Amino acid sequence: MLRCICWSVVLSACVGRVWDVSVQGDEPSPCQIVKGQEGWRLLRDGKPFYIQGAVGGTRFDVLRACGGNAVRATANRRMLDAAQREGLAVMANLPVRGERNGTDWDNPDQVAEQKRKVLAVVQELKDHPAMMFWAVGNELDHIPGKPSYHPRLWERLNDLAVAIKQLDAHHPVLTVVGTGHFERKVQEIAAECKEMDLLGINAYGDLGRVTELARQHWPKPYVVAEWGPTGHWQVPKTT
Repeated sequence: MLRCICWSVVLSACVGRVWDVSVQGDEPSPCQIVKGQEGWRLLRDGKPFYIQGAVGGTRFDVLRACGGNAVRATANRRMLDAAQREGLAVMANLPVRGERNGTDWDNPDQVAEQKRKVLAVVQELKDHPAMMFWAVGNELDHIPGKPSYHPRLWERLNDLAVAIKQLDAHHPVLTVVGTGHFERKVQEIAAECKEMDLLGINAYGDLGRVTELARQHWPKPYVVAEWGPTGHWQVPKTT
């Protein structure tokens, strides 16, 4: 059963029917992921919502004109207001820093301070009508020059997901990973991040593998959180 609920960072990349649900207005827009006979579906304000999105922070008018209805952007009021003006739903990137930015997941003071900052953002934006998903970190397992990540990473992210959902029960929570070493880390996330409602997957040259990877290793729905031209790390070296 297909578990993708169809996020694409290149417009019109996901083939299928598009439900263009406007988020114009001032009331919060609750989102819910439900499982039916045909697989997972995203409901926004109780209506099916098929994501046609991009990643970015400018020219939301162009995105809308091209048929987009959603954007992955930084979690701040300026971004959400800009998205709201164009009728776009937002996957909001929360300010979660990982080891590559100096985070020590064993340091309780550092972890608590980051949690405080994240929850302050959630408290401020949770009722914004453009809100759709909370993204808790982007590829936090990736640490340049280091083959492994901290063993408590997923535990700490799950703690954040629990706290976010206590403040906001109306917008699903996810974390985002790349496709490298996919089997290992996704099995760990499935075991240790049980409060994540879905998974974001960044894929470039290997986009075609995402459905099969998710089907094999991930029990919940997923979204393609990034996609673009084949990365330099995915092509043969000539020198």
